[in-house]
Order: sequence, then C-alpha cells, then structure tokens
Amino acid sequence: MLNVAELESLKKIPRNDILIYLHQYRIVNKEIKIFDLYDRINKPTYVFCVIIDDLLKLKLIECKSYTSLNYRESFFPNELIDTEINLTHLGTDYVENKLFGYNLEKYDLDDPLDKFYVFGVSGSSISALSKKSFEEINSSFSKYDFNIFHFYYILTGIVYKENKNKKVFISYSWDSEEHKIWIEKLAEDLSNFFSVEFDKNLKVTMAPSQYMKSNILGSDFVIVIFTSGYKARIDEIGTGVNTEFSLIQEDLFRKIPTNKYIAILKEGNKNQSIPEIMQDSLYIDFTKDEKYMLLKEKLIEVISK
Repeated sequence: MLNVAELESLKKIPRNDILIYLHQYRIVNKEIKIFDLYDRINKPTYVFCVIIDDLLKLKLIECKSYTSLNYRESFFPNELIDTEINLTHLGTDYVENKLFGYNLEKYDLDDPLDKFYVFGVSGSSISALSKKSFEEINSSFSKYDFNIFHFYYILTGIVYKENKNKKVFISYSWDSEEHKIWIEKLAEDLSNFFSVEFDKNLKVTMAPSQYMKSNILGSDFVIVIFTSGYKARIDEIGTGVNTEFSLIQEDLFRKIPTNKYIAILKEGNKNQSIPEIMQDSLYIDFTKDEKYMLLKEKLIEVISK
C-alpha cells in the first residue's frame, strides 16, 4: 500500500526529474539508459510517455526513432527502447536557470512547464481537476477515447478504489530462496495497485488449508507462478501446491471464467511447466528477468480491466 507521503508525491508529474537526468547524461540512446531513466521516474509507462510527449511539444527535448504511444497501454513498449532523447538548447537553459537557480527570475512569468497537457487537457485545468472525485472526472470525460483510470491516476496520483478493492492471490512453489524473493518482489509491486495475498501473510494461528481455500475461492484473480517444481508438486498429496491447485482445478471444472486464473510462466516452456488444464488460459512469459518491468505492467493492466 502507498503511504500518504508517496501518494502526495505522485500528484507531481516529474518533468523536472527527467530534465535533470538528461542534463547530467546529455543523451539517452541505449536500452540500459532508457530503463534507468524509467526506473528513476518510478511511475507507470503511460505517465512516462505523457511526460516525454509534453517535453517534446515544449521543445525542451529532442527525440530520434520515437513513436508517439497509445496512452491506453500501460506496459513498457518495445518502441521506446531504441528512442534517443537529448536536451535542446532551450531545455539546457531551463534546467540551468530555473532548476539550478542561476537565473530564477527569467522563468517567473513564463515557465514552459506551466503549459503542459495531459490527454489534451491543459495545465491551467489540471489543478482544478485534481481536486475532483473520480465520479466527477469520469462523468466529464467518459466520451473521450482514453483510459479514465489512467487519467485519474495522472491527475491525482491515486489508484481508483475499484482497483484497490480487487483481491489478488498468488499461488507458487518454494523452489528456492531466490524464487521466493522474486515472488515477494512481485507481490510488493502488485500491492501498490491491488489487495494482494500470498502465503507469507499466513499467520501461525491460521489453518493453512482454510487460508488457501478462502483466498483462492474469494479472490477476484489468482496468479499461478508455474515452474517445473510447481508442476511436479501438483500431484504430491499433502503439499501446499497440491491443495491450492486442486481448488483451482475444481473451479475450472465448474467452468469458472478462465480470466480469473492468470498463469505466469517463470521457468521452462508452456508444455514443460503449465498443466494441460491451464494451457488455454491467459499466460504471461516471465522467464526473462530483463523483461520484468514490461511484463509486470502488462499484468497490472490485465487485472485492472
């Protein structure tokens, strides 16, 4: 869960952070630097792209090999990896005078960042809109062709409660300490958007079988982390995986909508690690760690719909 201070910081779209980073490195033109810049901002990709598009319009940056992106996509797009970004002379002047304080008065009356746009809404309207409720914003902008949840998040820094109320359970096997650390990282990242349960939250006073049953049957989504170890334990009577997957199979046999169960392939290939009953379900291939950020956002988008 985000604390109050973090929510407050999200209300400020961090254009300054990007400009200062570019002033330090002068140019971003390799995959590692794009991801470094993206990590530094630590916001969803649609916020990141709003900023890039806005700084381009203000002529504070230049981009090569850049394609304006669909803001409805929240996962990190491959098109952005090859983009080259650098400061213009105007951008350098802005950073040095306004942000570094060499000549603050120069931008007092004509600060270009006062003119930003988000989804076509001008900066002069952003402040007023950020004080409105989700229902008011949705009513005003429902006819527009963009994701209203993303728009609300950009304006306020708050994930709308409809998502926060979504309950997500993670089923996995204890393959290794490294694997458990990876699961904890995924759970932490998802908990910024949803109510997440996994066995680390199991208290000694709880009956494990009842905890599993309650969470699998009572969750809006169940994420199953498939590895060869998980698949092997499905038929091992008495294991946590056996208990959890038996409940999942019962749901699937009752023709529970398959979009409730999201398969994550963490090791091997689909045939090696995913049981046949779930091979037709949605699955996301997390086997390449360098794609974690992209795929995590894709997973968030799937659950948010």
